[in-house]
Amino acid sequence: MIERFVGQEKLNGRSTWHVLVRVFQDHGELKPAQGNQGKPVVVLKEKATDHAGQSSRMLQNPSDPEAGYDGHKGAGYQLQLAQSYGEKNEVNLVTACLPQSAAL
Repeated sequence: MIERFVGQEKLNGRSTWHVLVRVFQDHGELKPAQGNQGKPVVVLKEKATDHAGQSSRMLQNPSDPEAGYDGHKGAGYQLQLAQSYGEKNEVNLVTACLPQSAAL
């Protein structure tokens, strides 16, 4: 699909197009033809890694490109919470919330 529609300006400007290209670059590669009637072959990478050999920055979910990956927690996000807590407090509140990629 990428090769077929790469020159289509209406498509190439869309965020979904960029996600499609990124998914392919992160998880697949195009190999030269080897007896397949002269057509290149798409091969999935054994382990999706970036140029530094890391997998945490690879696109995990095309519907959520900002989600990261952590080897222990899996794909998604992590959340840092701060709260006002004390046994003498009448009310204990969450005072801050920082969502982050699971890769951080």
